Amino acid sequence: MTYNEIGDVLVDQDKLPEALKSLRYGLAVGERLTKADPTNAAWLRDLAASYKKIGTMLEGQGNMNEALKSFRDGVAVGDRLAKTDPTDAAWQHDLSLSYNKIGEMLMAQNKLDEAFSGYRNGLAITERLAAADRSDIERQRNLQVSVGRIGDLSYSLILAHNFAKALEAADLAISASPGTILLYTYRARALMFLGRADEARTLYIRYRSENNVQNGKSWESVVFEDFARLRKAGLSHPLMADIEERLRARR
Repeated sequence: MTYNEIGDVLVDQDKLPEALKSLRYGLAVGERLTKADPTNAAWLRDLAASYKKIGTMLEGQGNMNEALKSFRDGVAVGDRLAKTDPTDAAWQHDLSLSYNKIGEMLMAQNKLDEAFSGYRNGLAITERLAAADRSDIERQRNLQVSVGRIGDLSYSLILAHNFAKALEAADLAISASPGTILLYTYRARALMFLGRADEARTLYIRYRSENNVQNGKSWESVVFEDFARLRKAGLSHPLMADIEERLRARR
């Protein structure tokens, strides 16, 4: 039984300090092995798994900085493994999850620019996997999840008054899923706060006939709710009243 396997057993027994100790022993072994043979895919895989498990345990203990470092170390190993065997879709997917995990943790720390980098790297992988097999429902779903994370980040960037980065995030999401109409509300919102009112107005009006934008809600409903949320957060713009009037006039 490997140190990682022993660690898993100890976790199941709720012996967390002993489990972390065992996982760190396994990590040390993995680091020595991969240093001796940096191209051994099996050893790289085990090492990346060790970093991920340790990161998960540290996160559970509230040790966010060390957890983040462990996840990042695991991603660095994962990148090496991906280059060693770029055809391994399962590993590529796992790597994308690790990037997204890093993005989540950075979001929680309000490090939005760094979170964007993590989410962008995860999205790049899910895009490649989805494009390689468009009939794979799970891959397409994973792509939409990654796109959704970028969309959520775009809103957080708006709240942080980082409007240029919010637009960059919206455009990245659109490039990955151009048929998702909801994403154009993110782009219009960022354009509005960047002072590009004409472009924002054009977008807000262009999609006003869409009736199923998000969970059965129409374009108007989504826009109205977004504006209400922005105002509640202390963000407003003269264009908002104009757009509301134009959309209501359509009814």
